[in-house]
Amino acid sequence: MNTLAIIVPFPDAGRLTGVWAAEEAAIDFRREPERAARCTAAFAACELRDHLLPILPDWTVAFAERDAGQGVVIELALDATGA
Repeated sequence: MNTLAIIVPFPDAGRLTGVWAAEEAAIDFRREPERAARCTAAFAACELRDHLLPILPDWTVAFAERDAGQGVVIELALDATGA
């Protein structure tokens, strides 16, 4: 089984990425820049996973906070502003 980890650089990303991706309506993007950045990164990670799964049917695609050194990794990078 091939594995692909999508790195979302926030603590507990493996468990909470799906929750963060759905927080858009609850965040004040101007006053909560860290939550906004986390939501945006998580949403991008979920979209990427959803587009990869149909073309990689034999792969396990998961979210992670950091590279565990196993399998293929796609790391979402944030710019200096956290976005």
